[in-house]
Amino acid sequence: MKKILLILLLAIPLSGMWAKSNNPVRLMKGSLNVLQNPATKLFVEIDYTKTKIEGKSLEAYLDSIGRTMKSWNETDEEGIRYFTEKWEDDYDKGARIVSKKEDANHILRIRVNKLTLGNRAASAFALGVGSTLSGYVDVVPVGETTPACTLEVLEMHGTVARGTVGGDVGRLWVLNDLSENICKILRKLK
Repeated sequence: MKKILLILLLAIPLSGMWAKSNNPVRLMKGSLNVLQNPATKLFVEIDYTKTKIEGKSLEAYLDSIGRTMKSWNETDEEGIRYFTEKWEDDYDKGARIVSKKEDANHILRIRVNKLTLGNRAASAFALGVGSTLSGYVDVVPVGETTPACTLEVLEMHGTVARGTVGGDVGRLWVLNDLSENICKILRKLK
């Protein structure tokens, strides 16, 4: 029993480090110059039009668990706050995030294709049971439809204290970690 407990205690930090060691975000097309430009003002929004959770559309998934879009969107507002705070902490040389759409000259749109909310109870003990997101991030000039750049998000885990996190809290940390990984790419370019 002591050996199993020791293995579990060692696995927790290692699983979180593995999840954070490889950057699951990469430039797919366009140029990151727009994100490096201090004159760029970004408004962050999340697009769920093609999202699948447990093989269902977002609306069907929420209906199946008795939730509303209103409560989902309230969590998104906090997730965008997590994204913004991490951006401001990690990247002070380029684009700034604004809170009002009318103040922006670019939209940073997070297109979520697949979302996993994971298991809250088990999420502190093993990799792969927390929240994950995959999709794309488009940076689109206001008034246009063609992105200046598109980043691909491979499987982004929400982590805190080197362990994965599930549920709505995990969604918040996925957005935090997404911001962190975009900033890592931008810092390497300077």
